[in-house]
Parts: sequence; structure tokens; C-alpha cells
Amino acid sequence: RLLQSVRTVLKANTVSDIAEKAQGMQDEFRQLKRELDNANLTLAFSKITEAYERATELCGVRLVTCRFGDIPSDSLRTAADRLIDKNKETVCVFATVNEGKVLFVASCGKAAVAAGAHAGNILKAVSPIVGGGGGGRPDSATSGGKDAAKLDEALAAVGEILNKQIKK
Repeated sequence: RLLQSVRTVLKANTVSDIAEKAQGMQDEFRQLKRELDNANLTLAFSKITEAYERATELCGVRLVTCRFGDIPSDSLRTAADRLIDKNKETVCVFATVNEGKVLFVASCGKAAVAAGAHAGNILKAVSPIVGGGGGGRPDSATSGGKDAAKLDEALAAVGEILNKQIKK
């Protein structure tokens, strides 16, 4: 009886077709997920390009901060890495809110690190503003927090934090 119900839901002609139909649905799901991830990256790059054009410069280091809507953390990390790969003098701090929780991703290019920027220390200072913690290496860091209402305040603080790090 259960197999007949599953056969009906999957629109399989016979019980033996169930596995084939389920595999087809799983393949379609994976393809749609890839397409959604690519669309998220495209949207992120568009937003990052705008943010890069508005970026502030501190002693030769370009600071790019950007808040995203609900975007997966791996897409955020990929976007940050690609920006830094092309712009070695850049520090980027990206943030998103997923399921009510704040996620920060920070990256510093080699030239920015040489000037004193430290992604881990930036996030270590910013995360408590949103009720969280985290950190990482000089070139790459992630952190989180619980208070999404203070996300804009946290992003606004990044410039001052970076300014204290830069060797003048």
C-alpha cells in the first residue's frame, strides 16, 4: 500500500520505476541548487562591485563593507576570496543574516596584511557588537552573532578598527 502511494506521488508506471523517478528528482534538485548558488554569486558580485566603487581608502588600503540578504556562507566566502584575489590592497568585510543569525566573512589582500590589516582581529572586535565572537587568520576570518538589529552598527565600526591596525 505504501509503495503504491509512493508510485502515485512520483508518477511512476510501476513499483520498479520508483527508484528511477526518485533519482531523477534528486538530480533535478542538485541542478536547481547549482543554479541557485550561481545566481546568488552573480547577485553578490553585482553588489560587491557597487560597494567597491564606494569603498573608503585608509593609508593605501581599500575597505569594502557590504551587507547581503539571505546568502549562503560559502557564497559569501567565495565572493570575498575573488575580490581579494583581484585587489591585493583591499580589506573586505561582508555580512549576512541567515535564520536570524549574523555571519561575518572578512578577507585581507596581501598588500593590506603587509600594511597591518588583520581579518581575524577585525572580526574579533566587530563580533561583540552583534552579541557574538570569532576570529581567524590575518588574511581570512569568519565570525557570527545573534543580534541582527546591530549589524549596520557593526559594519560601520570596521573603518575605525582597520584605521587602528594600519601602519602609518
